[in-house]
Amino acid sequence: MLRKMLLTSFLIIAGLAAVNAGQIALTGSQEGQSELKYITEKILDGKTQEYSYENVGEKFPFDRLDDFTLIIAAVRFSNTPDQEQLKKLRSWIENGGNLILISTAPNSFARTPTMLDKDKLLAWAGVWKVVYKAKGINCVVQVPESPVIQGVNLKDKPQWFKADQLIWHYRNMQNIIGNEKYCLVGFAPVNAGSVAFLGYELNKLSTAHKDPEHKWLQIITNLINMSENPQYRHSRY
Repeated sequence: MLRKMLLTSFLIIAGLAAVNAGQIALTGSQEGQSELKYITEKILDGKTQEYSYENVGEKFPFDRLDDFTLIIAAVRFSNTPDQEQLKKLRSWIENGGNLILISTAPNSFARTPTMLDKDKLLAWAGVWKVVYKAKGINCVVQVPESPVIQGVNLKDKPQWFKADQLIWHYRNMQNIIGNEKYCLVGFAPVNAGSVAFLGYELNKLSTAHKDPEHKWLQIITNLINMSENPQYRHSRY
């Protein structure tokens, strides 16, 4: 029993050494702050579970990565990283950090959206480039056993299954909801950490009454909870 307790203590200490357990950073410029406010009200300040979080404003916290276990970047942020900051971000994720990218947030990692694609800046995270399809793309569940959609009833296709904001993705990004080419909901395990992509903004879906059963809300909640549970985060499904 003592040996088991010592081993457990060692694992906990080792995990804390990599990242500060349970601390969430929210980042986004003016457009993104509307989304982050909604996520805060509906999830982070909810009554069912307590979360520790900090809204760090419009600048991505490249110099404070070790303060957090999860960073949620919504729509866009204002500070384009240099190569050294991108390396630090990748290292942070590989060592247990988690990143959720909402809507066009991937574009903020490059000076222009074209550079994100051309220079393959997020290839290691499974993100190729953001695409917008005005007429919408019909999506289906590609990985029904994924914990990202655990507990979410998607048999009756919600309105948002016809999506306009998606990504082209690399093979290391699991295309959980999308079609044969485009990804609406994606999840990429990256060593001890993860990168997730969500094409929609929750607040816009809710305002347009396109998520009346709160299915998109549950997907975001699942991703936030997965960031604190490596067992689910790194299951191979």
